[in-house]
Amino acid sequence: MKSRSDRKKVLVVDDNTVMCEVLTEFLSLLDYEAESVTDGESGLMAIENGRFRAVLTDIRMPGMDGIEFTGECRRLFPDLPIIVISGYGYEDEDTGERAMEAGASAVLEKPIRFHQVKAILEKIFPE
Repeated sequence: MKSRSDRKKVLVVDDNTVMCEVLTEFLSLLDYEAESVTDGESGLMAIENGRFRAVLTDIRMPGMDGIEFTGECRRLFPDLPIIVISGYGYEDEDTGERAMEAGASAVLEKPIRFHQVKAILEKIFPE
């Protein structure tokens, strides 16, 4: 088992606290160090203060939404991989396109398929 300081850090940004808990637990099971926040502004502060190597963010959040958050992350942290998660892919057909234009590395639709999250993170963190 890797020490906590050697683990790969991932930030989860989602206003749904249950989703934050589920994702951080899943990431921990995969041996990532995961933290979560519930809004985009807190996400930016966490990234500035931490050494996160990837971010998973929801699209729909109060205040700064996931598209704005992704764009701001890309501007401030151009090399940071950002995985955008959307529960509105079928209702809003251009959500994924807007997320990619803002700088997302990947877009996943809810319900989340954990094998997809795992595969994307394995590409980000090759062993």
